[in-house]
Amino acid sequence: MTINKNVTKIIFFIGFWAVFYSQAVLWRNYLAERTGRQPELNFMNAQYHFQRGIEYGSEEELYKAVKLDPTNPHTHHKLASYYVSFYAGARLDRAYEEYRKAMLFADEKFLSKILQDAYDNAQNIQRLKEIVPNTGKARYLFAEFLRDKNIYDEAILEFKQAALMSGQARNNKILAGSYNWIAIIYMWQGRFADAVEYFDKAFFCARENVLKSWILRNLGNTYAGMEILKKPKVPVKNP
Repeated sequence: MTINKNVTKIIFFIGFWAVFYSQAVLWRNYLAERTGRQPELNFMNAQYHFQRGIEYGSEEELYKAVKLDPTNPHTHHKLASYYVSFYAGARLDRAYEEYRKAMLFADEKFLSKILQDAYDNAQNIQRLKEIVPNTGKARYLFAEFLRDKNIYDEAILEFKQAALMSGQARNNKILAGSYNWIAIIYMWQGRFADAVEYFDKAFFCARENVLKSWILRNLGNTYAGMEILKKPKVPVKNP
């Protein structure tokens, strides 16, 4: 009989706190609406659903988090990862849509991680192009990503796109950086005349002395490479 009384007390206690908590949530929501703190409340609730989504691997919880806080790149990224892993590649379209949304709000460091994850899941450059935001900064980071993968021709195209957008936005740092990397890749490819053209553009746009020094050093290496090509090849004599 004692055990039954204890069980009853526990059930009553749990029920009391469940009712109390639900009323507290309703009251908190009411106050948030009246005091203009709804965005803060949405963020808190989104974090709750986000953690539950991670803990239980729940698409529903992650989707709730996305709806409450749609500008959080981490939630979109986690939902994309869920679509990739849980559906074994069967819902890549949904995954890439979430990657695209994540990239809209990601900072530079996190954007690079999203690019890498999206590339690992599809190994498809064209798919990546479709999800990269159409801004100079995003295109520049994408071009760097392609450069590091040794996909040089595509990297040049993206650096040129980044330069175009940055020129329109008057962002000289990205503009000069884009021209500089175009020139460097041309130099790697032995296209020295093209490299010189873009080093000149980069130097003209550069505002920082460190970048200017780097450009001039690369330009000197390019001219040295051109001189080597001009020299006649001396035949090697047989011993």
